Amino acid sequence: MMGREHWVETSLGNVGEIVTGNTPSKSNTAFYGKEYPWIKPDELDNEEFLFSSKEMLSSLGAKQARVLPKNSVLVSCIGNLGKIAISGKELATNQQINSIIFKDSIVDYKFGFHYIKTIKELLYQYASTTTLPIINKSKFSNIPFPLPPLNEQKRIVEKLDAILPKVKSAKARLDKIPSILKKFRQSVLSAACSGKLTEDWREGYPNLENGDTIYTRTKSFNKSTNIEYMENEFGWFTTKAENITSRITKGTTPKSGDIHANGPIPYLKVYNIVDQSINFHYKSQYVSKETHKGFLQRSIIYPGDVLMNIVGPPLGKVAITPDEFEEWNINQAIAYFRPIKELIISEYLYIVLCDGKPIQEISKEFRGSAGQQNISLEQSRNFLIPIPSLEEQYEIVRRVENLFALADSLESKYKKAMERVDKIEQSVLAKAFRGELVEPDPSDEPASELLKRIIEEKAKLMVGNKYRKKPLR
Repeated sequence: MMGREHWVETSLGNVGEIVTGNTPSKSNTAFYGKEYPWIKPDELDNEEFLFSSKEMLSSLGAKQARVLPKNSVLVSCIGNLGKIAISGKELATNQQINSIIFKDSIVDYKFGFHYIKTIKELLYQYASTTTLPIINKSKFSNIPFPLPPLNEQKRIVEKLDAILPKVKSAKARLDKIPSILKKFRQSVLSAACSGKLTEDWREGYPNLENGDTIYTRTKSFNKSTNIEYMENEFGWFTTKAENITSRITKGTTPKSGDIHANGPIPYLKVYNIVDQSINFHYKSQYVSKETHKGFLQRSIIYPGDVLMNIVGPPLGKVAITPDEFEEWNINQAIAYFRPIKELIISEYLYIVLCDGKPIQEISKEFRGSAGQQNISLEQSRNFLIPIPSLEEQYEIVRRVENLFALADSLESKYKKAMERVDKIEQSVLAKAFRGELVEPDPSDEPASELLKRIIEEKAKLMVGNKYRKKPLR
């Protein structure tokens, strides 16, 4: 009969030696070389077995460290608890990792490894209640450990090693989907802005406006009659953003006392642009009508205005102002483009800015301090925007929205599939440690005998320690 009735409960400290890592002196460069991997928490959870590390110790440095044998189980015990791996060779760790050297006559190290993967929440319960969760060696040693007969452990491991790699393979295939969808969306945007997306559509509309006609209409909306433009291979009119918008400017930051948690006028910051749309529910801020119409007058925006952050990294956050409010305002890290609707529709300008080509073309001219990327208003106004006829703009928007809806649908299916795969792994592991994955074998040495052996070995160790002289210092 399956179950844990024939298992015994003990603790990690009873089934293995617990070793907390350390850091050889950084001031002695001779301690660091290429001989021994020196593992840190960010290197756990990536591969099951570890054979190398970003930073290595020399043979001299290894003498200052606590070197672990092959098949030790490494567990992060400071900060992000429960990250895990197995030593594929002799190596050492820093002090943020506790390791277990399982007694191979009592515990199969892979059984121990799989068990520890299931107790992340338990680790947090045992951690010190500080801002940074920490499990010291003593608390780690006291964590409960379910002990089945050794041969049963091996059968459980054999079963898990047959199932979990298939789950991991499925996850690896699914992990490629977000990258594929990202490339797909970018290729749609690029095709939309080059004219290739609607190439077949244009064949059915031979009398569309060409570049010269659009140029003539553009001049009627501009004070300057000297408008530079180019035509692409499809006869599109390409000109500066300032020629097809009525206004391009940036926001302003009022005094801190003029920004409120509630109010009549919503005030946007870059963090409100999420996934290329406005998310005003995150850290909503407001300004008064007086501030809006006074100090912030130049940065009043309306539904349909196209927004883009001009301070990064990252650059390329774009959104269309929604109609949730009649008027909005923005801070100085955001520029807005107000399209001349007779020349360009908001949704099409949004697609061009999302494509990112205008930003790429000025990437070598970014301004700002070290680590910062700024786009000036002059650069924004000089963005080159390809302009097809209004009819084609509407068709482009329709096709992009349909293709993006398809990508969104696939992404939703991917997330659900990923959740199912994650649940499979959790379910299989849970079943294993409920004693329900393999049948018990009456011929196995009982777990109680393993526990007796543990107690006997511990008693011998205590006797030995009692008479052992303290080492000379």
